[in-house]
Amino acid sequence: MRLAHPIFRPDDSRAGGEWVDPTSELSVDSSGRLIGVTAENYNEVEARMVAHLDELILQSNVIATIGTEDWQWCLAYTERKHSGTPIPPADRDRFRALKTKVKKLLPTNGFS
Repeated sequence: MRLAHPIFRPDDSRAGGEWVDPTSELSVDSSGRLIGVTAENYNEVEARMVAHLDELILQSNVIATIGTEDWQWCLAYTERKHSGTPIPPADRDRFRALKTKVKKLLPTNGFS
């Protein structure tokens, strides 16, 4: 039996995103069977869910490697970097040092 699991859909126009039911837009007949959904569709949903879990595991490993405080600092640094605000050299150096720690964790993922 397959259950509908909510998935997180990030939204770049707002802070964060939203949790949605991936099956909410699917049509069903009067007995509850899905109309027009094939096994490939199910497999795609499951593959995306597994990929999302892999991303969360990776993020968790990165946070464990550099620490929660440094993780939050890196997120704030990235927001500042893309806002056009000048970044002090000391902050750039700190970010590069943390990035090096993360690169050691992810030698084969092409992290840049």
